[in-house]
Amino acid sequence: MISVVVPIQSEGPEIKSVLDRFCLGPAEAELLIADTGARPETLAALREIGARVLPPLGTRGAALARAALEARGKILFFLHADS
Repeated sequence: MISVVVPIQSEGPEIKSVLDRFCLGPAEAELLIADTGARPETLAALREIGARVLPPLGTRGAALARAALEARGKILFFLHADS
């Protein structure tokens, strides 16, 4: 399984349409959202597609480190919404 980690801060709910392709099923990929101050409607939209949203934890780096520790996949893929 691959764990896709995405830090989210100011992206709107439209990010859901970009990320929903990573929620293929429990055996293929998991989507972890490292919340760094996202809007509630954005987080709700991501939960709808099966993303696991991790609450804010200080800095962006701390949020990414926490997501890496909580990831269940053997492979970690960090995807930044602004890239």
